[in-house]
Formats: sequence, structure tokens, C-alpha cells
Amino acid sequence: MENLKAAGGGMRDGLRWVAVLEALCALGLVLFWPVFLFSGNIADRGPELFLAFEKAFILPDVVFLLPCLVLGALGLWRGRDYGRYFTQLAASAVLFLALLDLSFNFQQGFYNFGSPGGLLYFAMHMALLAGSLAVLAALWSAERRKRENG
Repeated sequence: MENLKAAGGGMRDGLRWVAVLEALCALGLVLFWPVFLFSGNIADRGPELFLAFEKAFILPDVVFLLPCLVLGALGLWRGRDYGRYFTQLAASAVLFLALLDLSFNFQQGFYNFGSPGGLLYFAMHMALLAGSLAVLAALWSAERRKRENG
């Protein structure tokens, strides 16, 4: 416990909620892609262009985002500086990917605001956008407090 406090991390910096959020997001990714790819007829999930776009996210999600989420969560939980670094990478990646999703879906007219599914899909993208900004703001605030307190 003393090591965590001495390192300026752990419970003192107020970022445990971010570590939990990252762990949940990592679990969500691990569960999402197999379900998306292997449950039922994938062609029934939307136009071919939409499916091609969604499949383009597999590589960045698995090769970049997932390791950043896991390392960020572990590092923050343990109060290590690398946790902030990987959390910042993960939050920035989520921000970028959410903006891509929003941009593409608006341009292609894929948000159907007249249906519960369309609203849920839009709400999910907005939650990813807002969540990534909240995490980045929390990191920035924790870093500012750390510098002010020496």
C-alpha cells in the first residue's frame, strides 16, 4: 500500500474507476467480436458496406486497443505510471474510433432514429465518445493534481 502512495498512484489519485471501466471495456471487446462474427447469419445484420466497415475495426480493436485497455487497467490498479500512458492511448483510440463510427454512420444514413435499435446504436457511439473524453479529462486532472502536490 505504501508503494502505491509513494508512486503517486493507486487509491490516492482517484483513477480506480477508470481501471474498472477499462477492464469492463476489454471484456466487452473479447465478448463482442466472436458474437458479431459467429452468431447467426452475419449478412442479416445490415448492408454490405456497413459490415465491411465494422469488420475493419477488428484489427485495431484486437491488436491495439485491447492491449492498451488491459495494460492501462493493470497499471492504474497497481498505481504504476505506465497505467496512465496506456490509458491515455486507449482513451484516444476509443475517441478516434467513435468519431469514425459517428462520421460513417451519419454519412451513410445508417442511424435509424425511428427505431429502438437505431437509437441504441447511436447512444452506444455517443457513450464511447463521452466516456473517452471523461477518461482523458480524469487523467489530465490527476496529472495536474500530481504536479501541484509535488
